[in-house]
Amino acid sequence: MTGKGNKGFIKSISDFRRFAALAALCVLLVVSAAGCGTADSTSGGSAGADAGKAVQGDTTEHSTTVFAMDTVMNITTYGGSDELLNKVQSRIEQLESMFSTTDENSEIYAVNRDGSAKVSSDTETLTKFALDICGKTNGALDISIYPVVREWGFTTGDFKVPDDSVIKDLLTHVDYRKVKLNENEDTITLDKDMKIDLGSVAKGYTGDQVINMLKEAGVQSALLDLGGNIQTLGSKTDGSDWRVAVQDPKDPSSGDYLGVVAISDKAVITSGGYERYFQGPAFQSPL
Repeated sequence: MTGKGNKGFIKSISDFRRFAALAALCVLLVVSAAGCGTADSTSGGSAGADAGKAVQGDTTEHSTTVFAMDTVMNITTYGGSDELLNKVQSRIEQLESMFSTTDENSEIYAVNRDGSAKVSSDTETLTKFALDICGKTNGALDISIYPVVREWGFTTGDFKVPDDSVIKDLLTHVDYRKVKLNENEDTITLDKDMKIDLGSVAKGYTGDQVINMLKEAGVQSALLDLGGNIQTLGSKTDGSDWRVAVQDPKDPSSGDYLGVVAISDKAVITSGGYERYFQGPAFQSPL
């Protein structure tokens, strides 16, 4: 990010590369039953099919796989119903259709194309949250970095290391403080040549939405794997914590992990530079 008096994190090309390197941490691996254990699938009754409500004491396992937000998402509930998971899948797809930067029918695409657009309450809420994080991190997170991200090919698939002069020029249009959210008119407005991307917070918001849906349906135990975002509802059915292993990014093929995080009703989020990446002249750049 550039600009007089700006103390933001991304001020130069070297800053951007350091920022990319910081993201190359590690990804999550849910420990298998043979290792640290997974939730039981003991059936305690049948799910309420009419309303998708969980039957009290029911721990029947239901699962679904969704490809959304450019990743594979696996959702497993203990209780609930297949109908409920169908509703969850529809909600995920609805959110993706609002937040996508590449879907020509999405709200964010309209904002980026037209410079201003009316948005839904979901997009407004997520944008407000994202801008708050941008401010609290003094620009370490900046949702207006999208033109730079796109130039690297992260959303187009045309991967390349841009010339320094190109990045320098694009960075002049990166400044989250110029993103105008009008909550009275439900609009987002950008300065000329600015574009935004909510991908850094979209999966977290989606996970929260899914958890709320499951809670409302009476589900008390669930595991969401949203591709780097592991989010849990309650504990495992035996009352113990979910155990999530953090894989060793230095040697991912070995299957070794750095440690195990025990959680209930929490999320663990990481990013791995060895999972999805391309290699430039002198560094590995994670997606």
